[in-house]
Parts: sequence; C-alpha cells; structure tokens
Amino acid sequence: MSVALQTRGRPEKLASMIRSLIRAAKDPSRFEILLGVDSDDSTMAGFSLPGVQYRFVTLEPGLGAARRMSRLAGESRGRYIFFLNDDVESQTFGWDTIMEEATKGVSDGIQLIHVNDGVLGEQICIYPCISKEFLEVIGDPLSTPYRRWWADDHIHNIFYLLGQLGFPRIRYLPEVLFENEVGRARRGEAVKLPQYSEAFIADTQVDKRLFIESFDLRCRDALALACHLSSNPSSATIENWEHTLSRLPCFPRQTHYSKWTQKWHRRLFWPIFRGMASSIFKWQAKP
Repeated sequence: MSVALQTRGRPEKLASMIRSLIRAAKDPSRFEILLGVDSDDSTMAGFSLPGVQYRFVTLEPGLGAARRMSRLAGESRGRYIFFLNDDVESQTFGWDTIMEEATKGVSDGIQLIHVNDGVLGEQICIYPCISKEFLEVIGDPLSTPYRRWWADDHIHNIFYLLGQLGFPRIRYLPEVLFENEVGRARRGEAVKLPQYSEAFIADTQVDKRLFIESFDLRCRDALALACHLSSNPSSATIENWEHTLSRLPCFPRQTHYSKWTQKWHRRLFWPIFRGMASSIFKWQAKP
C-alpha cells in the first residue's frame, strides 16, 4: 500500500501525522509514505523525520486537490493508494493489517476501502483507498479539476453508482478511525480549527458546480467498471444499466446520495421529480 499525503506550509502537523501513522501501525514496512509538496513551499526545507522512510513528490504550485491526488497516484508503487491529509491522526492500532485484510476480499481490486473519519462516517469516504486496477479501467478518476473537498465525493460517487448497477464494491471499515481536526474537536480535544478564507469558500462553490457538471462522467466510469466486472455483458444488459443511471438524481455532494438512499419514499417518487430537481440543482450551481 502507498499512503499519499498532501501538505503545504504545515511541517509540524505533517510530522505529528506521520508519527501517529507509524505508531498505530503493526508493520510500517508494509506501506510506503508519499509526501506531495509544492516546489515553492519553503516551510518544507530541511524537513526530516529520522528513522522514517518516505518519498517526496514535487508538485507544481497552484494545483488543486484533485490534480495533486492524481500526481501522487501516478508516483505510487503500492497496489492500493490511500489518500490522507496532514491534519489526520490514526486512532486505531493495527489499521494497516485491517486494511490489508480488506484488500484481500476482492481479488480483482475493484473496490473502495472506506475508513471512518469519526464525523461523517459511512456517508462519505473523505480518505479514499483505491487500487491500481481501478485506475487501469477508468484512467484518471480525477480529471475534473476540483480545488478543495470534492475529489473524495467524486471517487465515492463512482462506487456509489457502481453499486446501483448491482456491484456493491464499497468496503466500509467503521473500526478503522482516522480523525482530522474537526473530529478531534468534536470529541473535546483542544484543537484550533482553521478559518476558511473568502478564496477558499469561492473555490468550494466552483467545486460544487464541477461535481454536478461531471455527473455524466462518473456515470460513464461506473458503466465501464460494470462492463469490466461482467466480462462481455449483452447489449440489453448495458442498456438496462444506462437506464438505471438515467433515473438517478444529480446531487451537489455525495452525502446527499447517502441520505437519499436511506429514504424509501424518496426513491419511490424520485422518477416523477427527477427532471425538476436536477434543473434546480444545476441552476443553483451556476456561478
């Protein structure tokens, strides 16, 4: 497994995160650590953690979160790539062996390993772990240039759509807890939460629009995965899958899908209102 970390301007938090990762692992030699660092990040000059093996991946300044994740995936050596942030702390001893066992549950590698963040839980996988086989089938899963949070929504939603086609490939591990600052603050720990700038908030509005606009792209990826897993499905089967996808809503976040799935009456009456609801979401997402 490759653990891929994005970081900028927070070497102390990064060091604390890596120590937490290693301290909670049963066998740190079983995974590599990749550090995605911008070429102009002067705070990382001289960064060192004695006794810890890691590799730097130099990133072009200004890349959004999605493109940074894609670059790290391309540099990874492990069969699975586990994306984490530099403010995360592992709260589960043996997380590495639990996740490794989960990878063995699917021989073809097409699955999303979903750990618990302690806040959103099963609603959304904010720290996705995906395989090289998954990338080989659909190519770059993050060609949509998200700047902030929506890259994880995008990956989770592909697997959500694949599940709607009859292939449940999300493996949720509630016992594997990786808490970020928000989760630790909710638990009562004295954590200073970041203040989001106006530029950050503006980026999230762009990302929301991109997520809605890329719905058809995610449907295409889910269809490609279903075809790969089925081995030469009939044209009637593919047509049925396309029809299933066409009846699904286009929400602005993956968390909305999770809540919608749990409400049977929404599913029953959704086909009646799908066109109207999709138009409203698209209108709201316009800049």
